[in-house]
Amino acid sequence: MVEESIWHISFISEMELLMKPNITLEESISIKALLAECHIIEMNQAIKEQAIQNNQDYRLKLADSIILASAQTFGIPFITADIEFRKVESPNQDILLFRP
Repeated sequence: MVEESIWHISFISEMELLMKPNITLEESISIKALLAECHIIEMNQAIKEQAIQNNQDYRLKLADSIILASAQTFGIPFITADIEFRKVESPNQDILLFRP
């Protein structure tokens, strides 16, 4: 039996997907359907504090700091295509870089 997987996504990533320039109605519907299957990680104090630390340590943009902090706070792997995250050295955080 295959267990159902749960995907987590930061509220920042959710907004970025829905704010895509020139998004079509079909794309919007598909994105919303995908997001409905995900757990959306909302901002909290722990994420704020970790995002500030990420910015100080790695000089990431605000949104990137929050997205990474969301994964760090929940202890889940961080998957990205953004090569900016190559500079992040976090021994307790799995960061998976891929090429789309």
